Amino acid sequence: MDTVLIVIIVVVAILIVAVVAALLRKERARRQLQRERLSERAGDHRQEAEAHDSKAKRLTAEAEEKRSRAERESELARRHGEKAGSLEEDL
Repeated sequence: MDTVLIVIIVVVAILIVAVVAALLRKERARRQLQRERLSERAGDHRQEAEAHDSKAKRLTAEAEEKRSRAERESELARRHGEKAGSLEEDL
């Protein structure tokens, strides 16, 4: 009877170890999958941030060009106004 009891205890212990090992492998696989998903999401966020950065730089350049053009046109309008004023005085 003692031998049977020892065999049962050993079998149960082996089963417990096998179940624990399977659970650990499953948990490790779940963590790896989660890590891969997070990495993919981070890559997507990085790509989106780069697109926003690119758009911001393009819009900044466009705004600078418009500001520069507005300054030139303002200067031209000022000169035309001065010329018109001097022409009126000559009349």
